[in-house]
Amino acid sequence: EHFIYQDFNVPLFESISEASASISQNSQIFHFLVLGFLNSLFCALPFSVTHFFALRRLFVQGLLAGIVSTAGVVLGQSLFLCLTIFGVRSLIIPWFSFQPFNFILGITLVFLSVYSMANEKRLRPIDSSETNVLITIFVSSFLLTWTEQGGFAQYLSTLNFSNSPSLLELPLVAGFSHHLSYAVGFFLGNVFFSGLLIAFVLYLRNLFFMISGVPFSILLKKLNSFFLIAIFLFKIWFINQIVDEYIRQ
Repeated sequence: EHFIYQDFNVPLFESISEASASISQNSQIFHFLVLGFLNSLFCALPFSVTHFFALRRLFVQGLLAGIVSTAGVVLGQSLFLCLTIFGVRSLIIPWFSFQPFNFILGITLVFLSVYSMANEKRLRPIDSSETNVLITIFVSSFLLTWTEQGGFAQYLSTLNFSNSPSLLELPLVAGFSHHLSYAVGFFLGNVFFSGLLIAFVLYLRNLFFMISGVPFSILLKKLNSFFLIAIFLFKIWFINQIVDEYIRQ
């Protein structure tokens, strides 16, 4: 640690090392807040089936459905991070002790969702009056976040802006207030970066629609087919990876 950072005098990195005990408590809390905010970027990147579902809902079912689906993902990730860094073993350990049942639950949710989307009679935006549909979207996204461990770039789960092994591990100097500020920063950052992603995706969709000249209804059908096929194929690939891992063990 000292070898790496001896000539790299950046307050953010100083505050998350054990040598940072000399700086003020408020400065440490602020730096953990910033660290959580930055680390949330890696969880907001759309590299999982859960994010692909959110993107599909955004493209096909409208802005409200995309926001609700993304909110389920953000809340699921934030709750998992809070339970982990605060050491709530009574919930974390039993949940993962159910493997492979929670893995099977994830597969079931994915295929039921794909089947439901593939059999929709009419592709249309979800209205705010359709409360039950929005609740279903939110709950399914939340559950998928807790059952989906796969991603196109799984190494991203080990990347973070500190010298800790992962974004789930904080230095020994951290106390309750540091953990809380980190969790708050992670939640705010996840909301911020997810909002940027939604705005960027909508911009690309509108730009593509203007350039291609394809009727909007046909464009929605093609995008719907693309997302459903991509989700299905990726899930099959991920199942194959899990089976191979169990066979090697």
